[in-house]
Amino acid sequence: MSPEVLNRLGQSGFTYGKPSGNGIGFHHARQLIERLGGHIQVSSQESLGTEVRISLNRIDLTSPAFPGEEAANWEQIIVVDDDPLVHRAWRDQLSGFAQIHSFFSAIEFKRFYSKNFDRFDRTLVLMDQEFTQEPDANGLDLLIELSLERQAILVTGRYDDPHLVARALGSGIRIYSKVLIPHRLLNTG
Repeated sequence: MSPEVLNRLGQSGFTYGKPSGNGIGFHHARQLIERLGGHIQVSSQESLGTEVRISLNRIDLTSPAFPGEEAANWEQIIVVDDDPLVHRAWRDQLSGFAQIHSFFSAIEFKRFYSKNFDRFDRTLVLMDQEFTQEPDANGLDLLIELSLERQAILVTGRYDDPHLVARALGSGIRIYSKVLIPHRLLNTG
């Protein structure tokens, strides 16, 4: 790659060598790697070759505990997330362990809880942090408000936010990275 191409690599909308490219592939890869606390480095010498080095922090997949490892301890599991793919992933992984209920709205879940709070002692809640259609909703605040700390796991794409992690753990709420869900589903059979 020329130095000019190398300098623009990773910019949104920049593409090189692909007439039908739209310039999102490397850009999104870099964003994901950096969001996970990693780093990507590209070095290239024209006509000699290009080297891409990706550094990621090691993630201990046994800690925090994958929710599937304790699913058999609960009578029901409630998934609260606005992403249908997340619901499907949890259902595929956990359906053999306990009855699963899905809520795509924090407000809808809160209404359900207010009518059924006396039946929550054997319920695990897998709660998202952010809800696109409900910008004022916040999974961590809702779990604290409903006193579900003991039986909830905050499942979020913001697992790398140190303030969120500290606040969740300080409140007694376990936190799990949404990024790990597909990986674990692929590796647990």
